Amino acid sequence: PSVSASLLLIQNQYNLNTGNFLSSAALKAVAIHTADEAGPNTGPDYMFGWGLMNTKKAVDLINNTEGNHQIKNGLLFKNSYVDYQIPTDGNSGYRITIVWTDPAGTVSAPSLNSRTPKLVNDLDIRLFDPSDGETFYPWVLDPNNPSFAATKGDNFRDNVEVIDVPYLPASNYVLRVNHKGQLANNQSYTLIISKIPIVVPIPEFYADYESICPGGSVTYTNYTPNIDFFTKYTWSFPGGVPNSYVGKTPPPITYNQPGSYNVLLIGTNGSFTKNTLINNFINVSDPKPGSASIVQNCEYDVIFLDTIGKFNPTKIDWYANNIKYKSFTELSSFYYKGLKNG
Repeated sequence: PSVSASLLLIQNQYNLNTGNFLSSAALKAVAIHTADEAGPNTGPDYMFGWGLMNTKKAVDLINNTEGNHQIKNGLLFKNSYVDYQIPTDGNSGYRITIVWTDPAGTVSAPSLNSRTPKLVNDLDIRLFDPSDGETFYPWVLDPNNPSFAATKGDNFRDNVEVIDVPYLPASNYVLRVNHKGQLANNQSYTLIISKIPIVVPIPEFYADYESICPGGSVTYTNYTPNIDFFTKYTWSFPGGVPNSYVGKTPPPITYNQPGSYNVLLIGTNGSFTKNTLINNFINVSDPKPGSASIVQNCEYDVIFLDTIGKFNPTKIDWYANNIKYKSFTELSSFYYKGLKNG
């Protein structure tokens, strides 16, 4: 019921904007195009389909206040194709969806989980760069392996095709609507083209220790938002061993000499580069002992030994009333007897 009501709201908004109503194919295209990702992997799956309905995104697409969306209704004739010019600015990705109402097919004999395709008019979309032939394909699922993640390829089963490209360099791309075999009739379709401005994240990281002793190691964690946006991460650890690393997560870094050291993380993806530099992030200092203190109450004494850094003493001398005791056990016995006798 909520989806039906959402579709009605979308139709109402489109009617307010244009005075017309979306066709069934166009309404389906808007709903699929703006759905939120769901399921264990990117792309469609057999659990959530194209995702979860997002009515606000659908209405935003209809309103198109930023001018990033196009809804095109076309007609594909037999033995022909239709090309659309897609000039790109090098700062965006694209999502392209095509939906058509397929003619009724031939009814086949009843069978369990038949894998035989029923599509009558098999339309295809491809996005390509004429200058070098680079081509982007729509999502496809494998019904023989329903738990597998969607891949990119030739979809010959569905009357919906979606191309997702996270980033396109500046060029003049062509979107082609074509078909396989013979069309049963000239086929109408709805095409949605969305330019998605890229938000480049800032690399972020933290360390398990920021103050250590010489010879100590630091483990770094990369928690960059949308971490998979960058295809390459380059780390720099002046004073560390190793002093650099390429990859999402570096190995533990060892610092052997006292000092304060910077850490630099650079994320790159094509022409996009962002970096984070933290000056004097890691402080390496020689260990120094602190002090001991005794806290008493009516039942027991507690001795606290406070140290600076990772100070691991090899010998501790215990004194009470200027008398040296052999061990903490002997000192404890002295205090116990004194309290008991007192």
